[in-house]
Amino acid sequence: YQRRVRGLKLKMKTFLFFLSSLILICSGGYAPPPGKTILNIGQNYLNEFTDYVSGTHLPPAGASLYAEIYTGLLNPDSQNLLNYLARDYPNSYVEIGLSIKDDRENHGYTNWDTAQISIDISNGKWNAPIDFFANYLKKFPTSLKFLIRIGYEVSANLFSNTNPNRLDPATQNNTYYKIAFRYIADRLRNTNGLRNAEFIYHAVRGETQMLYPGDDIVDWVGFSIFNNDVCIRVANCDGTFTYNCQGLEIDPNLKNDIVFARGRGKPVIIAESAVQNDASKNSATFVEYLRRLFNIVQTYDISALTYINSNWTSHGWTCGFDADSRVQQNAVVLSYWLGNVRDSRYINYQ
Repeated sequence: YQRRVRGLKLKMKTFLFFLSSLILICSGGYAPPPGKTILNIGQNYLNEFTDYVSGTHLPPAGASLYAEIYTGLLNPDSQNLLNYLARDYPNSYVEIGLSIKDDRENHGYTNWDTAQISIDISNGKWNAPIDFFANYLKKFPTSLKFLIRIGYEVSANLFSNTNPNRLDPATQNNTYYKIAFRYIADRLRNTNGLRNAEFIYHAVRGETQMLYPGDDIVDWVGFSIFNNDVCIRVANCDGTFTYNCQGLEIDPNLKNDIVFARGRGKPVIIAESAVQNDASKNSATFVEYLRRLFNIVQTYDISALTYINSNWTSHGWTCGFDADSRVQQNAVVLSYWLGNVRDSRYINYQ
């Protein structure tokens, strides 16, 4: 009798787990309904997250963090922020950039043999850190909703180059990253049982279609939107400026990629965004950047927006990123920001 009871309990647990997974899938997962946009604030730093909340009196739906595949570790600042979210905001969305491109030279790769990294991932070389990463996240409350970028701002140059000695477009192979994306997603979700996570494919503008891993494995499609993406100039280190798509308000390649993603039926996340130098130095140009950003959200019904509300210069960034993108530092900018993110479209912390 007791064996039968234990057997029934096990079957019931299995059924409930299957049912919860089915409900998640059928409800579209973590993506909000049409006309709604999750608002996350980045990135990494606990003090900048709490400063945003203090300055706006509007806790965001979540935050953005960073890890890397060679150790499976979140960086220390991201660990601190994740611990804080789990304690004080346990229903948060947590966007994590699982880096593949960073620090590769310290793990046996040249600056050029980038396709080999994906090959090694798919052959199991980095299983241990992938498993460590999964089990680390499983220690946190399942109410946290992890949105994991498998690689980020991926490109053919950084993920498809097969020549170990130089950049060689003629020998690039885009299939290796696609296979590696699948391998990592499957190992996190199925091998390690990380259930409260969805996976973001995030390419540079103009290369989204060529590196797309497939409808059955991609949960979200992500993009970065900085100054040049919305046709605003960026300051260079030498005092000159980089211009792009002058006379427009969205880069045509970015527009085409967003349309592609929506055509695949995928929710779109603006995974990184922030005003850059020199638009950041004037309230009018700062607001103009935000206007164009919010217009993209509205026009293309973007499902999630991560804005990097940070004093980039204090963290050592230069050449365009030597900017202060914090919205609460300027009364005009703050008023414009709140006038938008208090709208019913935006999902803040609930």
